[in-house]
Amino acid sequence: MFTHPSKSYLVFDGKLVKNADDAVYGDNDVTTLTNNAMMHIFNNIKYQLSGQEIESLFHPGQATTMVVEIFQMLGHVGATIFFQ
Repeated sequence: MFTHPSKSYLVFDGKLVKNADDAVYGDNDVTTLTNNAMMHIFNNIKYQLSGQEIESLFHPGQATTMVVEIFQMLGHVGATIFFQ
Protein backbone atom coordinates (compact mmCIF):
# COMPACT_ATOMS: atom_id res chain seq x y z
CA MET A 1 0.00 0.00 0.00
CA PHE A 2 1.30 3.43 -0.96
CA THR A 3 0.10 6.56 0.77
CA HIS A 4 0.46 10.19 -0.25
CA PRO A 5 0.34 12.24 2.97
CA SER A 6 0.90 15.45 1.02
CA LYS A 7 -2.43 14.85 -0.72
CA SER A 8 -4.31 14.41 2.57
CA TYR A 9 -6.59 16.92 4.24
CA LEU A 10 -8.58 17.40 7.43
CA VAL A 11 -12.33 17.86 7.63
CA PHE A 12 -13.70 19.79 10.60
CA ASP A 13 -17.34 19.13 11.40
CA GLY A 14 -19.08 20.90 14.25
CA LYS A 15 -20.93 24.01 15.25
CA LEU A 16 -19.70 27.45 16.15
CA VAL A 17 -21.52 28.75 19.22
CA LYS A 18 -21.78 32.29 20.53
CA ASN A 19 -21.32 31.49 24.22
CA ALA A 20 -21.82 28.87 26.90
CA ASP A 21 -25.59 28.60 26.34
CA ASP A 22 -24.99 26.95 22.92
CA ALA A 23 -26.63 29.73 20.89
CA VAL A 24 -25.62 28.85 17.32
CA TYR A 25 -24.64 31.51 14.79
CA GLY A 26 -27.28 32.02 12.08
CA ASP A 27 -26.80 31.98 8.31
CA ASN A 28 -26.67 35.79 8.16
CA ASP A 29 -24.25 36.23 11.08
CA VAL A 30 -20.73 37.23 10.11
CA THR A 31 -17.90 35.40 11.86
CA THR A 32 -14.14 35.37 11.39
CA LEU A 33 -11.69 32.78 12.65
CA THR A 34 -8.23 34.35 12.97
CA ASN A 35 -4.85 33.79 14.54
CA ASN A 36 -4.48 30.09 13.85
CA ALA A 37 -7.94 29.38 15.27
CA MET A 38 -8.31 25.78 14.08
CA MET A 39 -5.10 24.65 15.77
CA HIS A 40 -6.27 26.08 19.11
CA ILE A 41 -9.22 23.66 19.12
CA PHE A 42 -6.95 20.73 19.96
CA ASN A 43 -4.74 20.03 22.97
CA ASN A 44 -2.87 17.20 21.18
CA ILE A 45 -2.50 16.10 17.57
CA LYS A 46 -0.86 12.93 16.25
CA TYR A 47 0.33 11.97 12.79
CA GLN A 48 0.12 8.22 12.21
CA LEU A 49 0.65 5.92 9.23
CA SER A 50 -0.65 2.36 9.48
CA GLY A 51 -0.97 2.66 13.25
CA GLN A 52 2.66 3.82 13.65
CA GLU A 53 2.97 7.22 15.30
CA ILE A 54 5.20 9.47 13.21
CA GLU A 55 4.83 12.70 15.17
CA SER A 56 2.89 14.05 18.13
CA LEU A 57 2.40 17.64 19.20
CA PHE A 58 0.87 18.95 22.41
CA HIS A 59 -0.81 22.37 22.38
CA PRO A 60 -0.57 22.78 18.58
CA GLY A 61 -2.15 26.24 18.61
CA GLN A 62 0.50 27.66 20.89
CA ALA A 63 3.32 25.77 19.17
CA THR A 64 2.47 26.85 15.62
CA THR A 65 1.84 30.44 16.70
CA MET A 66 5.31 30.53 18.29
CA VAL A 67 6.87 29.13 15.10
CA VAL A 68 5.28 31.89 13.02
CA GLU A 69 6.42 34.56 15.49
CA ILE A 70 9.99 33.25 15.42
CA PHE A 71 10.07 33.15 11.62
CA GLN A 72 8.76 36.71 11.49
CA MET A 73 11.39 37.90 13.99
CA LEU A 74 14.10 36.30 11.86
CA GLY A 75 12.74 37.96 8.74
CA HIS A 76 11.46 34.88 6.92
CA VAL A 77 8.49 36.53 5.21
CA GLY A 78 7.59 33.38 3.25
CA ALA A 79 6.81 31.57 6.49
CA THR A 80 3.96 33.99 7.18
CA ILE A 81 2.28 32.99 3.94
CA PHE A 82 2.92 29.29 4.59
CA PHE A 83 1.41 29.21 8.09
CA GLN A 84 -1.68 31.37 7.45
